[in-house]
Amino acid sequence: MHAESTVLTERVAYLEGPEGAPLVADLGLSPYVQNLKARMAAYDASYADRAARREERPEQLWAAAAPLDRALRALHAVLVSQEGAETARAVFTDLEPLLAAARAARTRRATPDRE
Repeated sequence: MHAESTVLTERVAYLEGPEGAPLVADLGLSPYVQNLKARMAAYDASYADRAARREERPEQLWAAAAPLDRALRALHAVLVSQEGAETARAVFTDLEPLLAAARAARTRRATPDRE
């Protein structure tokens, strides 16, 4: 849609340029061209506002999942190597049900409806 907006901007520039302006005036299309310009300005403002709000949003949880998974695996490996498997298991005890649920959700397949 933004590419289409660029094309419209180029066409409006032609209509307001030295070649198109006399044709627009002769045909009485000035109100339509002005309306088009106003609508395009509103679209550009809306697009810029959406882009600014998108930048303000926190990172999506699914986007943070892979780095979090790598960090947890690294922490587990360090604990096992420095403190032992029992300590690592004790530290990750509370996380185990959550990790198992996440693994199950990733591997769960949709089952077809049965009649």
